[in-house]
Amino acid sequence: MANKYCNLDGTKKIKDEYKKINIGFDKVEEDLVNIIVTPLRSIKDELAAHKEDYVQHLASEMPHLVRDLDNDKTYRFGLRVKEGNPQIIYEEVI
Repeated sequence: MANKYCNLDGTKKIKDEYKKINIGFDKVEEDLVNIIVTPLRSIKDELAAHKEDYVQHLASEMPHLVRDLDNDKTYRFGLRVKEGNPQIIYEEVI
């Protein structure tokens, strides 16, 4: 049965085939990097970007934008609690 990583010929002596073992390990390492390591790096980078966006979102009192198509204006809005009462706050973006 063919093996993706190392195809030793069972009819030959191991001393004539052993170099294929290292080639097989190189293919395993290549797949490890291509299938696991590289995608994980990409996910880690994406997660870091989302975390930064989240931190900025929490830091802003009015992090959301909405466009009113009726009057062609854009507003920034958010939520806050003032004196124990939740409030929706907004302002026009100029």
